Amino acid sequence: MSFFGGVSIGELPLGALPSGLSLAVGDPLPAFLANPQAEKIFLLELAPHDSTVPGTVNVYLSNTEFQTLPSDTLSNQLFQARLERPYDVQTSILNSGRPGGYGMPTFGDVTALDTDGELRKLLGYQWGGRAATERLGGRGFSYAQFAKIFGGSISGIAADGDTIALGLSAAPPRLQRPLQTAFYKGYGACIRLNGSTQYASATLTCTAGSMTMSVVARPAVASQTGVLNNWRNGSAAGLRLIYQNLTHFTFAVRNDAATLYEAIDTATIVVGQLYHIEGVLDLTAMKAYLRVDGKTVAEIAITGTFNTVLGTFAIGKAADASFYFSGDFDEPRHWNFARTEAQTKADKDRQLIGTETGLVDYWKCDEYTGTSAANSVGGGTALTLTGTPTWVSSLEGSSELVGTSKPIQYGYVFRIEPVLVDSTKLIYQVSDGPINSVASVEDRGVVLTSDGDTTDLWTATITAGRYKTDISRGLIRLQSLPAGKVLVTVEGDKTGGTYVSNTAAIAKRILTGRAGLAVADIDDDAFTALSTAQGAVVGLSVDDLSSPETLVGRLLDGIGGYWTYLRDGRITVGRVLDPSTVTPTGTVADSGILQGTLQRLLSPPVVHQVTTEYARYWETSSADELAGAVTAAQRADLALRVRSASSPAASLTTYLDAEPLTVAGLFKLAADAQTEGDRQAALHGAPRVLFQFTFASGLFLYQIGDVITLQSDLFPELEAGKDMLVVSESSTAADHTLTVWG
Repeated sequence: MSFFGGVSIGELPLGALPSGLSLAVGDPLPAFLANPQAEKIFLLELAPHDSTVPGTVNVYLSNTEFQTLPSDTLSNQLFQARLERPYDVQTSILNSGRPGGYGMPTFGDVTALDTDGELRKLLGYQWGGRAATERLGGRGFSYAQFAKIFGGSISGIAADGDTIALGLSAAPPRLQRPLQTAFYKGYGACIRLNGSTQYASATLTCTAGSMTMSVVARPAVASQTGVLNNWRNGSAAGLRLIYQNLTHFTFAVRNDAATLYEAIDTATIVVGQLYHIEGVLDLTAMKAYLRVDGKTVAEIAITGTFNTVLGTFAIGKAADASFYFSGDFDEPRHWNFARTEAQTKADKDRQLIGTETGLVDYWKCDEYTGTSAANSVGGGTALTLTGTPTWVSSLEGSSELVGTSKPIQYGYVFRIEPVLVDSTKLIYQVSDGPINSVASVEDRGVVLTSDGDTTDLWTATITAGRYKTDISRGLIRLQSLPAGKVLVTVEGDKTGGTYVSNTAAIAKRILTGRAGLAVADIDDDAFTALSTAQGAVVGLSVDDLSSPETLVGRLLDGIGGYWTYLRDGRITVGRVLDPSTVTPTGTVADSGILQGTLQRLLSPPVVHQVTTEYARYWETSSADELAGAVTAAQRADLALRVRSASSPAASLTTYLDAEPLTVAGLFKLAADAQTEGDRQAALHGAPRVLFQFTFASGLFLYQIGDVITLQSDLFPELEAGKDMLVVSESSTAADHTLTVWG
């Protein structure tokens, strides 16, 4: 019997069903979950990587043998009866007895029996971060009627005796890595070409043999036949060429018989984006490779000989024809061997010295002026600039910034220190990408006057003492050298042309933007509802290696919110409300509770005062950092990190153990902070209770964020029924335990 999909060992013939399997009609799940006698079938689908193939292997396991239907989307698939402990998960949004924050599910291992040793081969696969899905249903269910109860990944695998143990993780690994993956490359200046008359060239030789050539480029138009690095001679034979092939990068070569081979990237070029493009001619493997930003994106097999000596090199146009390139170029390099992808990744984001082994030509293009660019390889030929190209900034900073992450601003962010990316033109980066606006620029606490916006800061004329913005790229440029620290207040990220400024909208932008999730990976309705309920403007600055998990948590903490994973793997969000103001999802009475499991837990302390922060200054200013024109009141304000609103709650006379509560709000306005503080004072200033119980029957009836009516004769406050919020759940294949707050 095989548990590997597609292998077709031990599977039933098409159209044949195991004994006792029948087609169900309608949706049998609700009644099934509430029926303690129903046989629960767990279907576990795994997708580890087998490096010997290489590729993904599909693994299908169950707690009882199950075959899908011929009409199912996953048709005629056998799930082998291996699972001993198919499900074990705990999730909670309780923090110090109060609901809110990140409800990260924790999982006990899923275990599978391996008495015959057939599962031992699983230990040789790569599991970390690989997809896993689990479904729950019963006999008579079609595959589509099984409920998805887990969607995530495998965190690891272990074996003990005749048992295989799989660790599960709901969080995609990318949510635990730094959100910002863009770092300054320290390229300094670069050269801008107009696409019609401007180019760079040199008389130098490209001899026979394997070779690698690369260039950094920022295309100015979406579609062009624009040539970058290229070697040619008087005939067609021997061509080596990197060019923008309409909307795609291409590496082209010709053999001695002039046969053309092209490795073409399938990705569409983004105007204004900086790319590292590399072409590799490997005469050992007999292949030509195209790499973009360190990744091999295309390759093509080649034949014939490549012995033609080439003596004309150019950038920006074909060496013996037209096809000019419109955009910026920088850092062209030429190596006399076929570089590996690992070597490319190691060098693409840094300047070289010029003495590296195999480096034949290297132009840093850091002169910022003149009609030539020096070759950093000893004795190498300089590039001659024709048609008066423009020296501009690469916007990647100097060598001191190499490896520093680029800043990102979301919403309304007060007083961040921008990054100086071009000291010759005093260009600063406020945020990595388009922003909505720059609200103010300060020099030593004195607010400067704006001189408007432009998409070309390099050539812009600026009125004395003012600054100009390029909001399309998150940049500002000062007209004159600042007297001290420059600080900027900004309306941040406007990716896709849409500015977002409230908590839920920013959290969604982080998750479905730089974090790489699809909208289908989140509970979009919940994000929309929270955005409507709490639409106050907030601001978040990212200038470090914080993860999406950390950043979303910080946002939600500021509004008394929470976020967690639904059983189907989607991320959901919400705001903690008084359960008595919410329509209950259902009622749980004594008859539905396993006898002896209902208990009242220790109640959380009452809150006597809520302090809610707002108008956070991400950079403060000490007295010696401010100009003499700054008033005493301004000095006092600029020295404060946060301002705060105070909301009284419970009486300390009545509740002797009452605690203060500080809400780390990110609000722009005092009024919004006050409103939120008053809401939380009412919420936590009243006595609350926690109850815990296990259902007598049924699984997965409720989950975190649901409000239920709890009714029991065992406790006076529950006799008439009390609306309570589900704040914690613990589920196995056999039972379902909830903790509720109200």
